[in-house]
Amino acid sequence: MTSTRNILEIDESKCDGCGQCLGGCAEGALALVNGKARLISDNYCDGLGACLGQCPAGALTIIQRPAPAFTGPAPGLASWPIQLRLVSPTASAFGSEVLVLAADCSAFVGRSFRELFLGEGRPLLIACPKLDDFQDNLKALTEILKTNPGISEIRLPLMSVPCCGGLGRLAAESAREAGRAGLRLRIWIVSLDGDIREEIIR
Repeated sequence: MTSTRNILEIDESKCDGCGQCLGGCAEGALALVNGKARLISDNYCDGLGACLGQCPAGALTIIQRPAPAFTGPAPGLASWPIQLRLVSPTASAFGSEVLVLAADCSAFVGRSFRELFLGEGRPLLIACPKLDDFQDNLKALTEILKTNPGISEIRLPLMSVPCCGGLGRLAAESAREAGRAGLRLRIWIVSLDGDIREEIIR
């Protein structure tokens, strides 16, 4: 339900991407995307403005505008286990259209990872393209895609290191092996300092 209420507004022309505001938001409503602070979802923002004093650039203000009711941060994991090699392809969480396949390290480094990627009950899988066996992961992900034709998109938060590119190759080859030529792959790059700086869609 939408009503007029207090909610955060970010002036991107003033935001320098320092990330200090993230620590002032207990609800996890903020993330750094492409070097700028972003409100992940209106319903995560309580409108109280605890983050305002954390911004040295004065880029944050509280305004009144139509927005969904405050619901709090994103829910917990939609499925368990999350390690790709351990997940059953028939898990009920795969009823979602979007699957998140994350590099092992990205959730520990990326600020507001849960809020940005795991909303709306999206299932999470994690894998390491450097340390895991590629063929084992290829077999597991291909079986998941064959068993769950409703999955139309894979979102890949990858670390900004060369080896993480292997996870994109894994997703592409699994889609090909599963006969899913129309599957959409979306890649985010998580920097070593926690920023989520760019999105690549292919």
